[in-house]
Amino acid sequence: MIPTVLLPVAADAVAGACSSREEVLHRATSSSMTAFHDNPITLANLCEARSSGDADRFRLFSLDEGVQELASLKDAGGGLLVECSTAAEGRDPSGLAEISRRSGLGIVLGASCQQTNGTAQHEASPETIRMELEHQLRFGEHGTSSAASSFAPSPAGAAVAESASAPARIQAGFLLVKLNSSCCSSQAAVRVETSAVTTTARSPAHDTHGGLGRTAAIELEGAAMAQQATGAPLMIACSHFVRWPMVLAALVIATTHWGSSQDGTAAAAPAAAAPSRKVIVAGMHGGVSQSLQHQASLLSKGIVLCFDCFGRVEWLPGPNYYPSDEESAVRIAELVRHGFADRIVLSSGVSRRFHLSRFGGYGYGHVLRTVPPRLLRLGVSAKDIGLMTRDNMLGLLDWYTPPPPIEIPKDYLPCFWCKKRFEPVEGEYFHKFQFVYCNIKCLRAHRDTGFDADASASK
Repeated sequence: MIPTVLLPVAADAVAGACSSREEVLHRATSSSMTAFHDNPITLANLCEARSSGDADRFRLFSLDEGVQELASLKDAGGGLLVECSTAAEGRDPSGLAEISRRSGLGIVLGASCQQTNGTAQHEASPETIRMELEHQLRFGEHGTSSAASSFAPSPAGAAVAESASAPARIQAGFLLVKLNSSCCSSQAAVRVETSAVTTTARSPAHDTHGGLGRTAAIELEGAAMAQQATGAPLMIACSHFVRWPMVLAALVIATTHWGSSQDGTAAAAPAAAAPSRKVIVAGMHGGVSQSLQHQASLLSKGIVLCFDCFGRVEWLPGPNYYPSDEESAVRIAELVRHGFADRIVLSSGVSRRFHLSRFGGYGYGHVLRTVPPRLLRLGVSAKDIGLMTRDNMLGLLDWYTPPPPIEIPKDYLPCFWCKKRFEPVEGEYFHKFQFVYCNIKCLRAHRDTGFDADASASK
């Protein structure tokens, strides 16, 4: 089954396609809310907004906006969304559960370290990270939403309050590690140094000789160990403009999977290796900074690639630029012709407010509306498109087997009012006439009805 923020669901019960790397909601902070309220996105400053996308005021902190924007994904045929905010970025599990309930879309949350690439993780070991991630996958986590409602009133004239019926614990459905350009210090070096994995846990963090920094290597090793223990997929989300993205990808995979670097040099074997077909490298596109050869090399190892750079509206100073949708579609079509349709997944990659349709972006439904027609025109079959937009990701997420239900002892009694079964401990339950109650509150509630035999808490 697929663990969602509400309940585990069967893969074949998901009605629609899957968007494989999106961000929907971050925890609201006073600074982000104040910054956006004082300087909202308008036509006059839209160009400036698109060139400063990491500003705090562009965080996704509105429940109402999330629900409204996801309507475009549902209208385009979407049924499931993979949410890729990390704990360190301020993901909001309870808020996501409320958005899922109100939008009717399934949302899958990623298990991530509380301090991704942060100072607290310098004290961590792969084993402690494994335990943290595995707990999120198996048992979930509590969380009180701090998401804000939209600044605009809801259709009813007031913000909709968060539902009190959120699940007690919200379970993660996949492992998530985010990496950026600071994780790789040299274009020429592609070896994962032994010291990157075996350095003692309390030594200072540093970049090894051109390899992965120690902090990133420890996080990846811990995630790979959790993947091996649970069978959940591991997504490694790289920036679209890591300085040498494919070299970094090779380092990543060498650390977490096959134990050799891009040039074939043997590397330090990790304590636990993630099965290749359960590893997703996100941040892929068809631009010049990512070559067809390197992408095909990763795919040939069994790695799944997530193309999530569609409908980009921002512009960047310097040499980097976002490729057009046509460039990425052409690259995908070339990889499909090489036989890799079963190892590619697609997503719009929404992560900031100006990606939303209400602020001039293309929204969550863009990839499902526009990319399949492009791929059909380029000769990709409808069957292969179905694999990339639905079946591949659902197959990866379908790893969870719920524990068997706890058998209730036969001598437990049902409470007439709340219908729950309880252990009949002398002095802790109540009788009245022919009725039995688990506590005094249920007895009093039934008494208020005049002990109506047809009444119950569910009514």
